[in-house]
Amino acid sequence: MRVWLSGTMLALALAACGPAQAPDAGDPQTAVQGTQGAPAAAASPPAAPAVALPSSLPAFVKPYPGATVSSAMTSASDYRSGGMLLMETPDPVDRVVAFYRPQFEGLADRSDQTTPELVQLAGRHSDGTTLMVIVSPPDTPGDATGITINWARDLR
Repeated sequence: MRVWLSGTMLALALAACGPAQAPDAGDPQTAVQGTQGAPAAAASPPAAPAVALPSSLPAFVKPYPGATVSSAMTSASDYRSGGMLLMETPDPVDRVVAFYRPQFEGLADRSDQTTPELVQLAGRHSDGTTLMVIVSPPDTPGDATGITINWARDLR
């Protein structure tokens, strides 16, 4: 379910964007631990590569503290720029939502939707950037809570 939601949200957030760009590895923001690349049965697995936070992540939204970033993507064209950040945390959905809800105060066109499958917060910043944070519960007990941050800005 989470993969379908993330893919759908990416398509919505990056619609009309140009070709994808790799995250900015030199970003001064804190890089967090990635989840891909470690061998499954190694005695001392090497550390997974860090996934850098994209430099285009809006300053008014913060990554969830202690979350593992599993993917970061950006896209830009002459008309629109945006990106998506996928994270996971062992924290419960309510705690994650409580962290993000205040970041939407003061945003225009705010919406807050809750279903059994997800909590979605959305809004538009005064600079025109649209923001959506989706928090999804673990698929099975013991799995991580999923966090998806999508942003897009019309450059016209």
